[in-house]
Amino acid sequence: MAGFLLVAGIVMGCGGAKGNIHEAAIAGDLHKVKKLVAGGVDINKQGNKKVTPLHVAAYQGNTRHIVLAKWLLANGADLKARDYEGKTPLDVANARGNTEIADVLREGGSGGRSRPLVDGGVGVSEVLDF
Repeated sequence: MAGFLLVAGIVMGCGGAKGNIHEAAIAGDLHKVKKLVAGGVDINKQGNKKVTPLHVAAYQGNTRHIVLAKWLLANGADLKARDYEGKTPLDVANARGNTEIADVLREGGSGGRSRPLVDGGVGVSEVLDF
């Protein structure tokens, strides 16, 4: 129940509007996240609780979210972003016991260094075999 409330709080904190990057991240909808980022939405956009899409992926931790996290990292997501509790995405993954996504977060990314998206939103993770 606490997990549901946190996820609901993330969506509510971001307005819950259709097309919201946090809502797409909660759903693990990489296609929608790509479209939003290609359309100008900040890949590191923070909601009311300072949660980024990478925090959301780390919290969820399933296969869709692991793929999403890899894409986010390859396209400039900030591993050092801190939520309202001061937690990084890695802290969130570890606290939830999401070891597979925690390993992905430990292994890399750009550390917040932004770079232009390749081919209108296709990330390096889709060109290279991650």
